[in-house]
Amino acid sequence: MMSTGLLYLFNIKGKSALTTGGGRGIGRSMTIGLAEAGADIVLLLRNVSQTETQNQIENLGRKCFIYAADLEIKDEASKVIPEIFSRHKTDILVNAAGIQRRFAAVDYSQETYDEVMQVNMGSTFRLCRELGKHWIANNIKGVIINTASLASFQGGALSNEWAIHGIHTRSDPNNDYYKSIMDLIPSGKWGEPDDFKGTVAFLASKASSYITGQIITVDGGWMAR
Repeated sequence: MMSTGLLYLFNIKGKSALTTGGGRGIGRSMTIGLAEAGADIVLLLRNVSQTETQNQIENLGRKCFIYAADLEIKDEASKVIPEIFSRHKTDILVNAAGIQRRFAAVDYSQETYDEVMQVNMGSTFRLCRELGKHWIANNIKGVIINTASLASFQGGALSNEWAIHGIHTRSDPNNDYYKSIMDLIPSGKWGEPDDFKGTVAFLASKASSYITGQIITVDGGWMAR
């Protein structure tokens, strides 16, 4: 009985998840992890011909639908939401899309900054808002899972780059830079995209029903140093 009860808590069969960033990397693994746990998937992708994730999900016996949305364009994701709501029951939102543009801060153009902020923050907020509004109006108990880089916990680029000038300089992201980071990870290795599957399935399930507003790091012990 105990085993059956625990399995029930982690089962999300019959749920439907809307995910961004599911075309590759961590976002793909998280999306497939939800499908492996029983959920059907609605994918927001810029390139609708990118069907590898969909194929993997359908091979699991789950349903997967792709909708086009370029998250670099303001409000584009919001425009497709009504169509999604009219066709699919959506219980879970996973914002896994994110971009990074590496330049020295003094060379970071306003256009590049706006592009990064639009994808990483603007689209995340708008999707949270649209689904939250829909869930409240329809009495749906939904789950929102937002992803972020570990850089969120570290000092900003300006302080890191300019401290040496009395206003810290960070290294360029070369092999020595990446090795210096890996040397600080207690587990001694880089994380793999599939390392995120268990966490996202847990957060989407009844097993985490008393958890909200929390930051859960999947980092090989980085934050515990």
